[in-house]
Amino acid sequence: MSKFNQAIAAAEANNKSKTLALAISLVLLTVVIAIYLLAFRHVELVIEPGKNIVSHETLVTSGMAFSKGDDVYALTYPVTIEISANGYETTQISLAADDFEQNHVIQLKPKPAQLDFRILPSVSADWYLDGGKVGSLAQLAKQVPAGQHELLVQAIGYEPFRHSFEAAPGEEISEKFELIPIEGELLISSDAGGELTINDVVQQLDEVIKIAGGKHNIQLHKGGYQTITETIILTEKGQQIRRNYRLKPLPVSVELDLSPRGGVLIVNGANTEIPGSSISVPYENDIRIEYRKPGYASKRSDYQVAAGESVFFKGHLKPIYGTVKISGTEGAQVSVNGRQVGVIPTELRLLAVPTSVFVDKKGFRSQTQTVKPTSARLKTINFDLTPENRARLAEAKTRYATSTGLNMVLVQPKGKTFQAGGYRHEQGQRANEFIRTIKLTKPFYVATTELREKDFSFGKSRSTKPVTNKPWDKIAVYCNALSRKEGLEPFYKISGNKVNGFDHNANGYRLISEAEWEYMARVYKKRGISTFVWGDDQTVPENIGNLADQNSKDSLNLYIPGYNDRDKGLAGAAQYEAGPKGFYDFVGNASEWVHDVYSLAPPNAKSVQVDPLGNQQGSTHTIKGSSYKSASLTELRSAFRDGSNAPRDDLGFRLARYL
Repeated sequence: MSKFNQAIAAAEANNKSKTLALAISLVLLTVVIAIYLLAFRHVELVIEPGKNIVSHETLVTSGMAFSKGDDVYALTYPVTIEISANGYETTQISLAADDFEQNHVIQLKPKPAQLDFRILPSVSADWYLDGGKVGSLAQLAKQVPAGQHELLVQAIGYEPFRHSFEAAPGEEISEKFELIPIEGELLISSDAGGELTINDVVQQLDEVIKIAGGKHNIQLHKGGYQTITETIILTEKGQQIRRNYRLKPLPVSVELDLSPRGGVLIVNGANTEIPGSSISVPYENDIRIEYRKPGYASKRSDYQVAAGESVFFKGHLKPIYGTVKISGTEGAQVSVNGRQVGVIPTELRLLAVPTSVFVDKKGFRSQTQTVKPTSARLKTINFDLTPENRARLAEAKTRYATSTGLNMVLVQPKGKTFQAGGYRHEQGQRANEFIRTIKLTKPFYVATTELREKDFSFGKSRSTKPVTNKPWDKIAVYCNALSRKEGLEPFYKISGNKVNGFDHNANGYRLISEAEWEYMARVYKKRGISTFVWGDDQTVPENIGNLADQNSKDSLNLYIPGYNDRDKGLAGAAQYEAGPKGFYDFVGNASEWVHDVYSLAPPNAKSVQVDPLGNQQGSTHTIKGSSYKSASLTELRSAFRDGSNAPRDDLGFRLARYL
């Protein structure tokens, strides 16, 4: 075989090998593609509303998937599909693995149709779409849902226009509608004639006038009469409008000059408002005008006038005075209308109107009386002022409870004079118990018990034990707080929680004074003055108070042999009858830090101390009474007094206040 033939044979063999290899490759590729396709899951999309959608496009936007028509094949999940169709909103959905087990329905949302409607002529109109008002201009630009719609256009002076139309999804509809004008008739008459104009064109009365639909301005004018103006609206085809006008004469103008202001203007018997310097009066041939004000002589004028005439009324009134004689508490200040005019006794020349007269004097209850002076005779009014303390006493309750529940009882010393302190010969007397002559004149309230923890906490605590271990100033601050809460005048003058004085005229809460304490313990409701709260016998009565009894001998250096009470320490308030009837703990339980600054200066033996409260300032205050630690004759005596600037666990407080 020639080399040429050998070459041809080799080429043919090589081609056969390539053809075989290609065939095998195609078979393998087909197998791989088939296996790959079998790995994809399939879902058929059902697009709604199908009958209305001409064409649509399905696009896979994420996930290992592809679409063919409405079929979607996926290898991984989730798959995001986007469906778009002309006239519908583009819809995007996400398909999970479970969604490939059955057909999937997708509801496309139609786009709204866009309306552009206009009317001719271009007038304002009310547009109604499917029964609802949607506009009020000459044009309607609005989006509406696809579907059948009913349109109604109503314009004044035109026949209603109705139009039915169907809007396809996303459709743009532009139309113009021509409105048909309406016509009607107008007939106007007048009882007094006059010149008639309609839309500024002169017309005849009592004649039928053809008018177009819409608004028409009517004016009827005649000299000497008020012009009538009216706007009528023709709204229906063939409508007949009739008017019969009754002309009113022009009012009379009255220029006013009134003095003093604030009076009453009466025109033809009727009260008339005075808006300014002139008024308009309905026409009458005869007009009577009168101006009045209490305390002044009235002014009246009569007029005969023509319609539309102007007149002038001058109403300058002359005052009428009377003399009032005022008597009563001499030196009291007299005020009229908030202005001081003198002191009692006095005579006043006052305007003849009901006048309020106010009279006051320091220390007395003020009074107000109303008097009406007259020019015919002298009038007399009397002001006998009641002293303020007597007035308060007459109004006062004999007892009441504070807002915290602390019981307060009214005590009336009525100028009682007594000797406070202890004489040198008295057993147990100390040198600081100076004899003082005390006179109490001012009624005061005093608490039946010592200040309790429930009172001091304003109800946050329920404890009825006396407040102890508190600085004196802190209790004074509490007194002012309680006073303000109950509308009373604060008694203590306080700066930065420190007391720097007090107001002896205030009726707010304070601590009981030393003189008041001793009065209550030794004199109140007794025939004489006693050494002890219970009397003069040095033997301590059984169960008289919470004292250092024989059960305290292990804890105290001094105790009362043979005396037993119910408590070893501080007890609740009002557990023992140790005071005047209705008052508790003037003996035992807690000693009491009183109001007064403690002083060791001997008093003037011949002087009488009236309602004493001590010095305005001081750091040490007086202590009165015994406590549950007390057993000595000295401390049990009512004259006992001590001083301290530091709190103690057996040192409490008792509230009082002036009426």
